[in-house]
Amino acid sequence: MPRISVTYGITALIILLTSLFVSGSLDIAMHDTYFVIAKVHIIIAVALLFVLFTLITRGINKISRRLSPTLNWLHYGLTTICLVIIIALTHKLTNQPATYSDYSILNEFEEYESSMAINEWLAIILVILILRQVLFLTNIIRAFIVKRESL
Repeated sequence: MPRISVTYGITALIILLTSLFVSGSLDIAMHDTYFVIAKVHIIIAVALLFVLFTLITRGINKISRRLSPTLNWLHYGLTTICLVIIIALTHKLTNQPATYSDYSILNEFEEYESSMAINEWLAIILVILILRQVLFLTNIIRAFIVKRESL
């Protein structure tokens, strides 16, 4: 079981190292409020989430409980895949080239539709990512209900 906690830890370390090479911000407009979040802060928050997963899996292993390896790897894989998709979509959303030379209402409308489609996909992936954390909670509850087999 320590392998999954090491995997979570290595992933957190890799994510933290990538934050050294990231610049820019994510601009979010919600109703009448405009949020600007530095990408570095988002990446550090995700790395801390993986550190939390590491500590939880280590702690459960230390108190002689057993997490399901299948649920662990399913949670890790789906979480990582969702995060990669989110990073790719936000990168596409924030790095769209500005073309001011051929300005027209039609071009602006197409760019607006494109960014709204990306926002819809981001919302769907974020909901899936949040629902995947239920898998982790289920695994933790299962670890306390099921007795650990003797080695």
